[in-house]
Amino acid sequence: EPEQTRNEFLNIIKTEGLRLGNLVNDYLDLSKIESGLMNFKKEPLDLTELIGHCVSLFEGQGKIMGIQLRQELDHPERFMTMGDRGKLIQAFVNLLGNAFKFTPRGGTITIRQQRLSPEDSLNLPEYVEPITTQQEMMMVRLTDTGPGIAGEHHKKIFEKFYQIQNDPAKTFSGSGLGLSISKNIIERHQGRIWVESEIGSGATFIMLLPVSNKMSQVPNQT
Repeated sequence: EPEQTRNEFLNIIKTEGLRLGNLVNDYLDLSKIESGLMNFKKEPLDLTELIGHCVSLFEGQGKIMGIQLRQELDHPERFMTMGDRGKLIQAFVNLLGNAFKFTPRGGTITIRQQRLSPEDSLNLPEYVEPITTQQEMMMVRLTDTGPGIAGEHHKKIFEKFYQIQNDPAKTFSGSGLGLSISKNIIERHQGRIWVESEIGSGATFIMLLPVSNKMSQVPNQT
């Protein structure tokens, strides 16, 4: 009994140590991004492959948690862009991790991708900066079947350290930095992100990233 208790305490200390380490790393990453001190690579990327890679990282977790994970394409095509593969993976992994955190056993997480032309009209929330470039975009919709997010929190959840108070799903804890990091990374790639949700109907995180039809025409971010 004492041995079991000691091991339980050691596991708690180990888990909390890892959590604190992740929190420090997240905070340092966000501070570097916000201050412009973090370097972003510019390399040709296939976003469909990149998202597929991120999905594969969570397939095992999905089986263990009894959550179905799907990646859907309107058309089987490659979405090419210029950007930092590692940073974009970090952004999508944060978003997928957030979806898993709030999706119950037996639930579903779906990622849908589609191409938008400059002529397509977008109903952006008022807190999202308008898109001024006449450029094709890839829209990614990441939908979960979790408890949903009240409208008053839609903008604030992208602020660092923001936690929803009196959240019915408060059994889930986090650093409050993941969504803010994802937002900053996506915006550094000339993209946009926002959420559509209401209590009781899950949440859909929507991302836009500039893309091109051909590798020779991949958009160049500044």
